[in-house]
Amino acid sequence: MDLKYEHVSIIGLGYYNRARNLHKCAQLIINEYNGEFPNDLDILINRLPGVGRYTAGAVSSIAFSQPNPILDGNVIRVLSRMRCIGSDLKKKSTTDLLWSLATDLVCPERPGDFNQSLMELGATVCTPQKPKCTICPVQNQCLAYLKQTQKTLIDIEECSSNCIFCLKSENIESNRSLVENYPRKKTKIKQREEISFILIIYRLNLKLEFLMIKQKQSGLLSGLWSFLEINSSNDLDQMNEHKRKNFIIEQIQNMTIFNKTINIENIKLAGQCRHLFSHIDKQYIIYFAHCDQNEILISTSQMQWFNEEQLQTSAISTAMKKVFNSALPQIKLKTSNGEKNGTLYNYFKKKIDN
Repeated sequence: MDLKYEHVSIIGLGYYNRARNLHKCAQLIINEYNGEFPNDLDILINRLPGVGRYTAGAVSSIAFSQPNPILDGNVIRVLSRMRCIGSDLKKKSTTDLLWSLATDLVCPERPGDFNQSLMELGATVCTPQKPKCTICPVQNQCLAYLKQTQKTLIDIEECSSNCIFCLKSENIESNRSLVENYPRKKTKIKQREEISFILIIYRLNLKLEFLMIKQKQSGLLSGLWSFLEINSSNDLDQMNEHKRKNFIIEQIQNMTIFNKTINIENIKLAGQCRHLFSHIDKQYIIYFAHCDQNEILISTSQMQWFNEEQLQTSAISTAMKKVFNSALPQIKLKTSNGEKNGTLYNYFKKKIDN
């Protein structure tokens, strides 16, 4: 698969690294393993991009009938309730315990069927809310269910005070059943708020064309095409419009892609838009500026001009498409007015010349 088309096909999924790793993994299997998926657990974990312990366990047990455990969200929930594990899931000691339990439980004769059944149990019966405990096939082995039906909440708090894996009283939510309190609810991390300034540089070359820069191969939106983006600071947020434009010009001039200084009067405010990433609440303040053909020097493959049709089919993130769609009406209005003024000027010039 061509890398360009790989990028296009994953736009909007949000998991860009996973898709890239999947592509790399497929290439590695074809080139180094003659197109056959390796069945060695160590190779799966250490050689294949994007394959971790869970994926390796699932593949080796289901595809190759090897007695290796799996540990996904559903399995974690089942095991946490069966053994009343209420400690922080982010702690290594907790994950080590869960992996140990999963390893002890896996059926050596039918590991694939067992692992799939365990996942299915968590997905359909031992659900996060309103678990179907009364029809659960392992209810007699489930400590959380037994404690919920046989003991009071106070007794549980008292007996778990010295246990490093038990659910502490401060982590118990009274509006949920005891079973539903397992596993311990993850603390939601608030999305950090960021402001970025976008400068959309365009030119008229038969069609409207827009300058795009390819992002580095690491970090947010790595490897995708983007408009000129300048991360904001608190001071910049407080600047008036004139100072903001000056700051933007200073930043882009440092990129050494312009043959001459952009006139500050040429930079116009297009508007704002917001995009939510998994961990970032991003506010984009969008500006646009027209440049003539000779104003920009493109000396690298990391910069290209895209017309509107190419923007819709190239490796551009959903966030940048949102930015573009927010600014496009203003850009077209500006261009349309410019064309009208140019037509009128040429008309009257011909009249005067004649």
